[in-house]
Amino acid sequence: MKRIAEDVLKAAPGGLFVRRDVLRFGAASAAFIVASKIIGKAGPAFGAEVGGPLNLFTWQGYDLTDTFKQWRADHNIQQTQKYINNQFDVVSILKGPGGKDFDSSSSNQAYTHLFQRLDLMAPLSAADVPSLAKMYPFFKDSPIWKTAPDADTYNSVPWTWGAIGINYLTDKVPAPDSWNVLIDPKNRGRVATYDDAYNNVSVAAIALGIDLTHITHDALNGPIKDWLTKLKQNAKAISTNIGDQQTLLVNKEVDYMSIGLTLISAGAKSQGAANVGFGIPKEGGFGFCDAAFLTPWAPDRENALAFLEALLGGQTAADAAINLAQGVAVPDVVPLLDDATRALYPYDTLNDYLTKQLKFEVNFTPEAGQDIVSFDEINALWEQIKAS
Repeated sequence: MKRIAEDVLKAAPGGLFVRRDVLRFGAASAAFIVASKIIGKAGPAFGAEVGGPLNLFTWQGYDLTDTFKQWRADHNIQQTQKYINNQFDVVSILKGPGGKDFDSSSSNQAYTHLFQRLDLMAPLSAADVPSLAKMYPFFKDSPIWKTAPDADTYNSVPWTWGAIGINYLTDKVPAPDSWNVLIDPKNRGRVATYDDAYNNVSVAAIALGIDLTHITHDALNGPIKDWLTKLKQNAKAISTNIGDQQTLLVNKEVDYMSIGLTLISAGAKSQGAANVGFGIPKEGGFGFCDAAFLTPWAPDRENALAFLEALLGGQTAADAAINLAQGVAVPDVVPLLDDATRALYPYDTLNDYLTKQLKFEVNFTPEAGQDIVSFDEINALWEQIKAS
């Protein structure tokens, strides 16, 4: 346990698809999705005890300051927020001076059980957050967000998600049926990727058929390293932000973009480039899901629970998804989405999509004695490959 905590408190790796970049870009390109102003209609009603302060430690954009303006007015919530710079901040801030002031924070799926083991998360039930009982089976039943595999309680609320695949120029190349198109020598100089260890290592593992929950040291330093070295040799650019990824495609400087997003295709379309597609290769895509959690010491528990419910259910959840151009976890929210946001993912067959096409469960926080690589190790490998 001590070793795990120390690992988390080290400098962060360049990863978890730096959510700040996603959200900044998403806000900038929101016009392509929002047909009318998002007004943050009131979510489910709560008792008279709701009202007063709400203190969040979350990603910029996930505070939904503008989107939830009406919701906060309806419930007399006075919200303040401090922004996460990287996922590793969560432990250092919540365990540090002033950490007990926060009611809620955010966790990528790679961190839920680590944060739970470090006693940062209060257990949640459907009595606390009613829409937990209404989620799609994948989110409702997955051990990622459960306090224990067969428990009826959750460590967090998985409210927003998306898919990572390949963006490509539909008028120049066919839809990529394999991740290996990125390392094909014939595409040298026509490929780019995002500067992120976590996502690139995960994509390489998926391409090679390696279980993301058990990447061994031999796998990392053997086939994964070889695959990523070939990707680097083919890459015209390694982008440091999503805006750069989109620009490379809009300007037709590359044909394929790894660590691709539906958001990039949509953003390109808003710039008049309707030829930027998005695809999930046959080996599968990488899924990301961010969950909000309640701190065990939340000073404003009822206000935080109301916020978690607003993220997950009702019109407020739809407004959040529209604003972020990301997926929702509750079927009842889908009809409340606008057409463009609803079309991002196949909601009619969503459970098959989530379980058969995307890989969500990962493990880069090994216990002592496990032959599983850590975040530090994948970051070190990615830095070595970039320097080669």
